[in-house]
Amino acid sequence: MKYRGRVLMTLIGIIFILIWDIVYYIEMNLKMDVLLNIIFSCILLIVLYWTGGYLDKKTEKIASYKDSKDEMKMINEEMQHVLQSIEEVVFHTDAKGCFQFLNRSWADFSGYSVKESLHKNALHFISLHERHEVLRMIRQHIDQGKPKFKMDFSYQKRDGTQRWGEMNIKLSYDQAGRLVGPWEPFQT
Repeated sequence: MKYRGRVLMTLIGIIFILIWDIVYYIEMNLKMDVLLNIIFSCILLIVLYWTGGYLDKKTEKIASYKDSKDEMKMINEEMQHVLQSIEEVVFHTDAKGCFQFLNRSWADFSGYSVKESLHKNALHFISLHERHEVLRMIRQHIDQGKPKFKMDFSYQKRDGTQRWGEMNIKLSYDQAGRLVGPWEPFQT
């Protein structure tokens, strides 16, 4: 109900006025000043009606926030579904290169589970002789201010087999221009 707060506060005001009148004028047997009583009642009802309007607006905002939260949850679930359905590896690292997110394709790609790989440095999963080249290229692109680049690299799967992959890197920066961490999809 759109006006629930106004109706509720007005009813509370009417009940308060009735109880006040009963106690003050009937039980205490005091003389009633009708004009003063009407003015007091009107002022009280206007204030309570205004307060009820304030409550109605707050209730609408809360409902809107709840709807937004539900919508964001639905969008997040859909995004997770899409990311987990992609056959290529999609991951996100922090500025130090540690995995913050990995999709399910990572296990097929590397032989390592997502759980055991999270929060570990991505360079540990690249062949030892390739690490320096990958790091050099990343630093070079950071220095040049290039946000995207692509490179080939070799890596060793958990079972010891050597494979080649292609990495598309997008460097992300915060408002102050500091590196936050790239989203990097791997392709094999």
